Amino acid sequence: MICKAKVIKGSIRGISYILDDKGHAVELIRNMMYSETPPEAIYREMLETAHRNRQAQKCFISAFFSPKATNTQNWILADWVLFAETIAHKLKIDKCEYICTLHQSTKTKHVHFYACRIDENGVNRFQNHNIIQKMRTTGEQLDKEYGWESAQNISKTKIAHVKAILLQCMHVSGNVEQLNYRMEQNGFTMKWQIRDGNFIGLRIISNDGNYNYKLSELDRMKVSDILPQLSNNVKQLNTRTSPIIIEMQKPLIKNGMIKNIVSEHQPDDTDEILSARKKKKPKKLNNEIIPDF
Repeated sequence: MICKAKVIKGSIRGISYILDDKGHAVELIRNMMYSETPPEAIYREMLETAHRNRQAQKCFISAFFSPKATNTQNWILADWVLFAETIAHKLKIDKCEYICTLHQSTKTKHVHFYACRIDENGVNRFQNHNIIQKMRTTGEQLDKEYGWESAQNISKTKIAHVKAILLQCMHVSGNVEQLNYRMEQNGFTMKWQIRDGNFIGLRIISNDGNYNYKLSELDRMKVSDILPQLSNNVKQLNTRTSPIIIEMQKPLIKNGMIKNIVSEHQPDDTDEILSARKKKKPKKLNNEIIPDF
């Protein structure tokens, strides 16, 4: 389950957001409140209660909880209400004013909370220190109680899957163009970050949108783990490397990160495309770059 929360100053706009969801929001709970539906009235009532505590500067909480879609596909509205009540109890805001809505305009249904963390006696019911750990613990407790696989385990599985595909493609590629192409064939897009002609970062995104990771999230992999491997593959694969890649690899050679590099270049399809882009009136070419292998 994905769950996040933050302590905020509060606003009418924030309440309007959870009540809207493109017209698809369903109100699950309105706890200890008597105001009508308009967000302005809800905010004024919460703000009046918040003023009972003069020490807390940010008296509101915004949170959302998103179980895996397959876990809630057979739920009815009563199930979501019980789910929201359980969350409120675990966050210790069940004695506070809050409103909870179900958002269902996206593929995965999820609940949003907007709460005043100050109770009617002026007591701060939700301390904001270690809020990330609190949410992680709450999510793990809910996963366990409902018999769901934890978000942490799901994340580990997905990361291992992406890393395995990346390593496999690395071992049969001799340059970045080939690596990009092979990853694309496996359903992933490589978003390289380049500064001053050097590769400094990478984000890997699946075409179906289910995977989106920085390279560092794959067990702390770095660009320096990839480029030397590609360079060392060149002789074995008999691969020709384009001039732009050679230029980008030069700083790595200087720093001792790469031992072998192709010094003699023969033009390939990639070179023709790169050359065509520099012309004022480029020829119409196929946008797909097919590597030379």
